[in-house]
Amino acid sequence: MFKHRELLFAHLIAWFLYGLLEHISHITYGENHFVGSFGGATLGCGLTAFLALFYHKTPNLPARLRAILFCFLGFLAAVFWHNVSHFLHQRESLEQVLAADFNAYFAGTSYTVLLFATWAGLYFGGWFYLQKQQQEKNTLLLSEQAKEAKLQSLRYQLNPHFLFNVLNSIDVAVQGKENDVAHNMLIKLSRLLRVTLEAETTHKISLKQEMTLLDDFIVIEQERYVETICVEQHIAESLEKYLLPSLILQPLMENAIKYTWHSVQDKTIKLVASASDYELNIEIDNPYKHDGNMAPSGTNTGLNNVKRRLSAIYENRASLNCQQAQGRFKVCLSIPLEKA
Repeated sequence: MFKHRELLFAHLIAWFLYGLLEHISHITYGENHFVGSFGGATLGCGLTAFLALFYHKTPNLPARLRAILFCFLGFLAAVFWHNVSHFLHQRESLEQVLAADFNAYFAGTSYTVLLFATWAGLYFGGWFYLQKQQQEKNTLLLSEQAKEAKLQSLRYQLNPHFLFNVLNSIDVAVQGKENDVAHNMLIKLSRLLRVTLEAETTHKISLKQEMTLLDDFIVIEQERYVETICVEQHIAESLEKYLLPSLILQPLMENAIKYTWHSVQDKTIKLVASASDYELNIEIDNPYKHDGNMAPSGTNTGLNNVKRRLSAIYENRASLNCQQAQGRFKVCLSIPLEKA
C-alpha cells in the first residue's frame, strides 16, 4: 500500500468518507454517534491496512495458501470490527460484548463481511492498475536508458579520431572536386552510424550484417590511405546467420589497418571465421613489426573497449586474445554461438 501513495491516500479518504456519511445518517435520525462513526472508521482503516500489509509481506507463500489466509484474516477482522462498532456506538456495553456467547459474535456480520470484501476488491483493483502503470513507466524508462546506452556505445565503438579523419578526408575530396569519392564515404559513414543507433538493446546483429558494415569501414579506410590495403575474408555462408555485437570488429580492423599501413611490403589483412560446437571464432591477422620505426604507437584503447563490451554482454563466456609471431599480429575473438 505504501509503495503507491495514491492508493494510500485513497484508502484514508475512503474510510474518512465512510465515517462522515455514517455520522451524517445518524444525525438525520436525530442521533449523535460521532465517536462510533469515526472511531469505527478509524478501526476499519487500521484493520484493512493490516490485511494489505499481510498480503504484501507474504509474497513467498503459495498463491492458494496466501489467498486462503487473506480471506480468513479478512473474515476475522470483519467480525471483530462489527462487535467493536456495537460498543463504540453504545448499542452494547463492553461487559455485554465480552459476556456474549460465541454465536452472538457472528450475528449480523454479513454487512461488515460484505464491506470488507468490497474494500478488498477496490483495493486490489487499484493496486494492480497502479502496478501496471508503474511497469509501463519502467518500460519507458528502460527504453530511454537503452537509447542513451546506444549513443554511449556509438561513442565507444566509433573512435572520435576515426570520425575526425573521415570527415577530414571527405573535406579533402570535396576540395579536390572528387565528388564521387566524398559521396561514397558519406554514404558508408552514415550507414555505420544509422545501424548502431537502430540496434536492439543487446546491440547484436548477424555476422552477415556485421561484415557489410565492416566492408563499408574498410572502403572508408582505404580512401584515407594512399597505399592499397588488401583484406582477405574467409567466411563460410553457413556462419552468416550467427549473432555478434554490432561493430565489434570495427576497432579490431581499425587497429589492423593502422599497423598494416606501416608495413613496407606485406599489406594483407586476413579475416577468418569458424565455429566450434559452442563458439563463433573470428581471427584478424595483420603484418606487424615493432621496431620503433615501422609500428605506430598505441594505447590499446580499441582492444580494451572491445573486452569491456564482451564482458558486459557475455560476462565470462566470451574472450579476446592477442598473439604475435613471425612478424604478424593476430586477434582471436570467441563468443557463444547464437542464431539470428
